[in-house]
Amino acid sequence: MGKMTVISNAKDGKMYMVMWAQKRVVVITPEDLKKAEEQADAAVEESIKMMSPEIQAQVRAAMAQEKQQKPGTKPVAHPTGKKMSINGFNCQLYTIKKEEGNITGVWAAPDEMNITGAAEKISEKFSKIFNMGNDEETDEWSLVRGKIPVEVREMNLDMSMGEPTFSITAILKIERKTPPADKFYVPGEKEGFTHGSFSDMMKQMMQGK
Repeated sequence: MGKMTVISNAKDGKMYMVMWAQKRVVVITPEDLKKAEEQADAAVEESIKMMSPEIQAQVRAAMAQEKQQKPGTKPVAHPTGKKMSINGFNCQLYTIKKEEGNITGVWAAPDEMNITGAAEKISEKFSKIFNMGNDEETDEWSLVRGKIPVEVREMNLDMSMGEPTFSITAILKIERKTPPADKFYVPGEKEGFTHGSFSDMMKQMMQGK
């Protein structure tokens, strides 16, 4: 899809996906996400109705049991004692096993700039706006709380998806400054961009299939 920018606005509760190559902006609202969830539930229900009565009973029993199950144990970041300087940060290596075949290594540095607290406040704000529930966060920022995950190396050994995958996400530099307003400017008709809703994008994706 090429370069894409996501702009979040806590004041109006909207997110804007700017797709530069297509000159298009997708506007996502809490109502859009709720509607998408309802449509997914309806699609599942329609699929179940097409099954035989015996299979329907089994599927519904399994779904009811899944809802009653308690959330799984939160992953734990284990310090390895290994240290290394990465991009000017003095880091220590933590390992995390989130699920079967998924191993994550996090090189984390002390939060000398006190930015993790601000990040948590922003996360909480958007969780309330988009009604993300009370699920406990399991990203690197929350698993190495109070530290900055400078480099995250994730290996997925799920062979059902084909060959193992390996990804690296890194923070190259952190600066304390007021970002320019144009970083948060959503392009519009003046710049040759069209705006569309999240539901419109989903419809086009389904038609493309």
